[in-house]
Amino acid sequence: MGLVRLGKLHLRWCMNCNLPILELSKCGTCGSETVQVQVTPPGDVRPGFKEELNFIRSLVDHQFGEGCGELLLPKDKLVVLNKTPYIDKMDELVVDGIPIGAFRYTPGEGFQVILRLEGAERILPSLKESWLQMDEDAHMFILKGANPLKPGIADARPDIRPGDELVILDFERKVIGLGKAKCTGLEMLDGSKGMGAKIRLHGRPETSPLPGGQTWVDAVEANAPMLDRRITKAVEFIHNVIGNVGKPYALSFSGGKDSLALLLLLEDAAIKPDVLFMDTGIEFPETLEYVDRIMEKHGLKVHTFRAGEAYWKGAEHFGPSAKNYRWCCKVCKLGPATRLIKETYPDGVLTFIGQRRYESQQRADKSRVWKNPWVPGQIGASPIQDWTALHVWLYIFKKGEEFNPLYEKGMDRIGCWLCPAGDLGEWEMAEKHPDFPRFMELLERSRQTYGLDKVWAEKGDWRIKNEKRLLARLAFEVECSGEETVFSGNWTQTQKNEITMMLDTTCSGKYRWENGIVHTSDENGTCVKEAMLRALHCMGCGVCTGYCPAGAIEIMDGKAVIDPKKCIHCGKCASKCAVMEFY
Repeated sequence: MGLVRLGKLHLRWCMNCNLPILELSKCGTCGSETVQVQVTPPGDVRPGFKEELNFIRSLVDHQFGEGCGELLLPKDKLVVLNKTPYIDKMDELVVDGIPIGAFRYTPGEGFQVILRLEGAERILPSLKESWLQMDEDAHMFILKGANPLKPGIADARPDIRPGDELVILDFERKVIGLGKAKCTGLEMLDGSKGMGAKIRLHGRPETSPLPGGQTWVDAVEANAPMLDRRITKAVEFIHNVIGNVGKPYALSFSGGKDSLALLLLLEDAAIKPDVLFMDTGIEFPETLEYVDRIMEKHGLKVHTFRAGEAYWKGAEHFGPSAKNYRWCCKVCKLGPATRLIKETYPDGVLTFIGQRRYESQQRADKSRVWKNPWVPGQIGASPIQDWTALHVWLYIFKKGEEFNPLYEKGMDRIGCWLCPAGDLGEWEMAEKHPDFPRFMELLERSRQTYGLDKVWAEKGDWRIKNEKRLLARLAFEVECSGEETVFSGNWTQTQKNEITMMLDTTCSGKYRWENGIVHTSDENGTCVKEAMLRALHCMGCGVCTGYCPAGAIEIMDGKAVIDPKKCIHCGKCASKCAVMEFY
């Protein structure tokens, strides 16, 4: 996958203190010159936490031999992880200021550690698995980038399987390359012609392990000048935006690290905000418990909107949400936010949101102050727009604040437990959620409805939009007859009433009922079709209530209900409807 540049690469390293440094050309502790660490963009680096690092060590031991894990990731050193572009979860591993490998998850293959040459050199004393050794005549060809051929292989682990990651050694058992096995270890030694492995990296590594004993408290101290500058700028921004916007202000709190950093920055700014918390109904239990603890600890007033069964109800209309089909955000988060803001802040609100450019291209393109087109009445502002994850973590460590325990388990972003934008590599956490069996039942029903094979559900293909789902639940048939378009279906009287209400809102004078069928002479019947979709598939998310200038819409029994006496037929409610966005 191509490089994704969302901002400056800030990670540097003090080789004297053996500490990660952000931005500073000189270490804040010893004053030594720092060096740039060559991580893969976008460079949203973060700390490695104990549980995740132990898991990675166990993988290294399994792949290369007992003891290799701790040689690669010593327990007395700080490890920085850098999230890199891949088909699923992948993080570069940085130790002693050097990327020494990567930890990744491949659907269908599972977790694997991919070494760099420097990493292979470090595990060499305990290397017992996944290696091959070239003879004296062949090793120079490997150093030039040639693939290891069977006739030049002097020795190899016999249990090597095709596809295994291999450390390639010279005749003196020194590292000269890394590659992927093309055959078994026994086949490499059978004397036949052919390729034994495909070279990935070649050369003699130059690595100098540094002394250990560092802590993240040491890293905070070494980054103090940078942190002080960042905090000062963020506090100034907070005061300026509050003064310029001139509206009530609140903090959008999700239970993640970024919103926690905002809470602490607002405290540094001597601002005590209201807090908005959207309980989407598909949160991790750990997150709900954490939010309660942190709000009580800081004595903050919390406005909570609970979406309840909104996701499960929406899934019956749309099927499971997908990366490019994220109806769940509109239904479970933005709709409820619209209703909460309209009820609590009728004249609008300035909301501080933990948005950062390093998270995605979409967020990188946003300014630090913006309006969300799906949440009228809200002005968003992010004091940490240009912070990387490590900026955020160093600030949290500096403040000594408790953070969501899910981070300790290896999650780099906290959100809904079945979020399609999450990595399958983190799906183990989702499998522990009490509603996981319910979700698997939903996948199976959806699979049968859309006529898809089992791979769609079992291998994570449900996370990608499939056009079959768009046609599965229209709940009406369309027929063009002469100059008219006719819509029919097996509707209950309640559904007919809902259809009429929507048609009168945006298609008044363009339709007629006849024998339980809707007729229209409007070109292509587009207006009627959209109104019927909104009527039959409305989930009561509430986005439309914020766009109605006449206050004619209420959410009743999970549906949008329009008061015909107030409705001015402006059609604005249809302009931001989750149903129309995803059908």
